Amino acid sequence: MENILKKLEDVKNSTDNLVFSHIASYLLSNLNNIDTMKIGQISKNSDVSNGSVSKFIKYLGYKGVKDFLPELKQQLKFYGVSSDTCKKPLEKNLRYLKYHNLIKSNLDYIFEVNQESILKAVELLKRYKYILLFGRGANLAVINVYANYLSKLNYFVDYSFDLDVQKKWVEKANENSLCIFFSFSSLTPNIEKIFTEIKQKGNIKTILFTANKDSMMAKKSDVVLLTKNNEDLFLNHTNSRIGFNYLFMQILNLLSE
Repeated sequence: MENILKKLEDVKNSTDNLVFSHIASYLLSNLNNIDTMKIGQISKNSDVSNGSVSKFIKYLGYKGVKDFLPELKQQLKFYGVSSDTCKKPLEKNLRYLKYHNLIKSNLDYIFEVNQESILKAVELLKRYKYILLFGRGANLAVINVYANYLSKLNYFVDYSFDLDVQKKWVEKANENSLCIFFSFSSLTPNIEKIFTEIKQKGNIKTILFTANKDSMMAKKSDVVLLTKNNEDLFLNHTNSRIGFNYLFMQILNLLSE
């Protein structure tokens, strides 16, 4: 027996077809009223047309409402499910789906706006073998991953979890080095200061990973790689670990061709 309830829940949580999602949501919230339900009632309460309800039922594999509702009712009895018991997992999944959509939206944005910048970053990395990585907070974890990848590609990489050590690298930065900065806001004072001091030394190329295209750092960087959404789960924290990872792995993907 095909589990219609599971299929309804999958459609409800999907973003592929919002019309079908609304219909599935209404049905799952009103399982106790299946006996009296009609196509007009479903369409009205789902805010869709009768035709959309018919398409939805055919999508589930049934000819029409008269075939679908009795089968759904039978499964409710078989599984012992009611609207109240069905709502609980759905409510938990809303948070799951919301974060998924946030990340998906971020990656879609990154893909759309960064193609040219990624190609420029690849060209810079082909020209330089000495790389300096700068960042703080949540960015330090991903910087460690990037440094390991670059080392495997025979780059000489300097990075540190200690901001004081990063500050000293201003002296090491020169025209033969490429400086890469990771800052979601590009407004962190210590990182801004390091960036400014490096730029003041002369013709030193910089790449910036950020969400703030209007920042001073973005305006003065040679290449800017943009993300959009804050991915952090904690209040007053900002990061884009997944977005930055996607950008960097795309660069490595093209660099290793």
